[in-house]
Amino acid sequence: MKYAVLFVDDEANVLNAYKRNLRKYFDVHTALSGKDALELLEKHKDIAVIVTDMQMPSMNGVEFLEQARSVAKNSVRLMLTGNADQKTAIDAINQGISSVLSINPVHRQRCCRFLS
Repeated sequence: MKYAVLFVDDEANVLNAYKRNLRKYFDVHTALSGKDALELLEKHKDIAVIVTDMQMPSMNGVEFLEQARSVAKNSVRLMLTGNADQKTAIDAINQGISSVLSINPVHRQRCCRFLS
């Protein structure tokens, strides 16, 4: 059985790449914003892992995952960023985010290995 993973990014082409590359391994859900993702989490209580980009308009990855924690208490929360710095990592850890990965864009093999 595939487990459900939610990817959140403000770039549609990135989300399409996640779907295309990972749908064989996971039940992939996507959202273009933190707000859309929170609505999706309300509807889909089976999301095992939430993966978000850090840099997004309106609500960054840390802010989104902080709110997502109250909606999806049992989901593992991960943040991907192409420009991780020490402050980003500290902010994320302080908000209970499981990991901050500096691997954007994500390569299928690395992502599958990490999510498994």
